[in-house]
Amino acid sequence: MSSCHLGPNLPTWLQTQTSLWYLDISNSGIIGVTPTWLWKWASHINGLIDLSNNQISRNLSRVWLNNTSIHLNSNCFTGLLPALSSNVIVLNMANNSISGPISQFLCQKLNRTSKLETLDLSNNDLSGELPQCWMSWPSPSHLNLGNNNLSGKIPNSIRSLISLTALHLRNNGFSKSIPSSFRNCTSLGLLDLSDNQLLGNIRDWIGELTALNALSLRSNKFIGEIPLQIC
Repeated sequence: MSSCHLGPNLPTWLQTQTSLWYLDISNSGIIGVTPTWLWKWASHINGLIDLSNNQISRNLSRVWLNNTSIHLNSNCFTGLLPALSSNVIVLNMANNSISGPISQFLCQKLNRTSKLETLDLSNNDLSGELPQCWMSWPSPSHLNLGNNNLSGKIPNSIRSLISLTALHLRNNGFSKSIPSSFRNCTSLGLLDLSDNQLLGNIRDWIGELTALNALSLRSNKFIGEIPLQIC
């Protein structure tokens, strides 16, 4: 039902659907606060739920998400990041007004090892430092935290993300040097650290990341020369 004009309200007949595996009502002209029944009902959809590109609002601080693939991007959601089930593989919440410290989300306790592979929280109002909790998230391959209000040092625990292929941290307030622990991320193909406050020399070990084919370091506070190894 993607791009069908279902709005402005969320269809109430959805409540009668008890065996859905896949729900896509993206770009459907839905406007306003989600009804209280939606999130409990949606937790029984095992597959994909896509509500993206509408004007849906709700404080998500007390919401629990259990679907395999969740797309809530480009809406008007507010509050803290929701709690996740370990079943979630894809979570896209870009382009909302989600706020609060990101550590509360990344350090949440899961009943099993997380299966999360793709996490896009870009273009929100998240704040605070990245915590040393990456060991709880062993599977991410695509991580986008760009255009938030994150700060502090990029943690050395980033080394545990050995499956990471794309990392976007652009337009935040990260400072200090690029951690050498990135050397462990040998599958990394895209690294965007632009528009931060990173310091020091650009390290030549970046050239050792043989899978890296896109690197953006612009608008930081680096000094010295660009190493020949990454030219």
